[in-house]
Amino acid sequence: MSSVRARNVIAEIYGKRVIDVEIQSNIASLGFSESNNADTCHATINRTETAPVSDEASTELCQACHVGDIRKVRELLNQTDPSYDDNTAIWLASEANRPDIVKLLMADVRVDPSSNNNVALRSACEYGLIDVVRLLLRDKRVVDTGLDESIEMAEEMGHDQITQMIKNAR
Repeated sequence: MSSVRARNVIAEIYGKRVIDVEIQSNIASLGFSESNNADTCHATINRTETAPVSDEASTELCQACHVGDIRKVRELLNQTDPSYDDNTAIWLASEANRPDIVKLLMADVRVDPSSNNNVALRSACEYGLIDVVRLLLRDKRVVDTGLDESIEMAEEMGHDQITQMIKNAR
C-alpha cells in the first residue's frame, strides 16, 4: 500500500483527510505563498472532512480539470477524492496545459503526481508544456519516480528546453 493510500485509509478511519502539518508542508514544498496563492492555500488547509468517493463526482472533476474550469475543480475537491482512478485528474490537467489546476491539485496531499509511472509528466513532455513540467518537477515524488521515459519523450518530440529541465532536476 502506498504511503498516500495509507494516509487516505487512516484519514477515513478517523474522519479527517490529513493533519494540517502535512498540508502546510506540501504547500510549502510547491512554493506556494500566502500572497499569490491565498485561495489555494485556504481551500486546502480548511478541508478537514473526508470526501466520499463518487464515480459521478470523480468524472465531473476529471472533466473540469481537462477543460480548465478551476471554480468547478475547487468545488468538487470537497466532494470527491482527486486521486481516484490512479490520479487521472492531474494527468488530464497536465495533458491539457492547465497549470493553475495542476498547482491546485498538487496542493492536495491525496494527489500523487508521480502515479502511473509519471504519466502527468510524460504527457506534459510530449506536448512541450513547459509550465506544467516545471510545476511537476517541484514535487520530490515525481523526481524520485524516475525520469528516463520523460526525458526520452521530450527528446523524441524535440523539446530541448524540457529535456534540459528534467536532466537538471535529477
